[in-house]
Amino acid sequence: MSTPMAGTTKKRIFSRNDYLAPLPVPTGERPCDVLNTIWRKNEVFLDIGNYSIGSAVMVMWPSLMVFVFMGYITPDPGLIWLGALFVIGIPSLFVVQGLLREVPLPIRFNRQRREVCVPRDNGEYWIVPWETVTAAATQHSSVSQAGKTTMGLLVIGFENPDPHAAEDNQHFSWGFNCGGGTTAMALWECMRSYMEIGPEA
Repeated sequence: MSTPMAGTTKKRIFSRNDYLAPLPVPTGERPCDVLNTIWRKNEVFLDIGNYSIGSAVMVMWPSLMVFVFMGYITPDPGLIWLGALFVIGIPSLFVVQGLLREVPLPIRFNRQRREVCVPRDNGEYWIVPWETVTAAATQHSSVSQAGKTTMGLLVIGFENPDPHAAEDNQHFSWGFNCGGGTTAMALWECMRSYMEIGPEA
């Protein structure tokens, strides 16, 4: 898999891709963990995970409050409570299921060894050299009657260090839905500056 050099940008009419690694380059952005993905950070390692039940609760809470208010001001709230059961009840089941399942292991960036431990679903893990990690901040825009919409993410890629790995087990990528552009670069700076500068960065 060929990757453009770090520091290059590909701009198209409705998209922009900023390639940040391999051989990570400073982005000029201040490190900012916009998605609360950092689980642990010390002198030796940085754990990054994307298990966040709190965000689901944060999205469902306003909906619950709207239904409670509507049920309070309506003389016959039966239909409103039935709607609330579907709109809030079904996502609540997914939250409960998420709470009951095993928490996925985070990706560990080891600063002393300059390598990244990538846990896989089948229980194995890859030890990937830091210098081979790829990262790209991608951003796409679309235009409609409602106006311009821009979305994007930070994609971090890892290659299996085992040269004899099966073809479907050679690459692993992880996307962070942070909006792309400068926000993605700030999130990447959390990882890059930790590995290149230290935990104080």
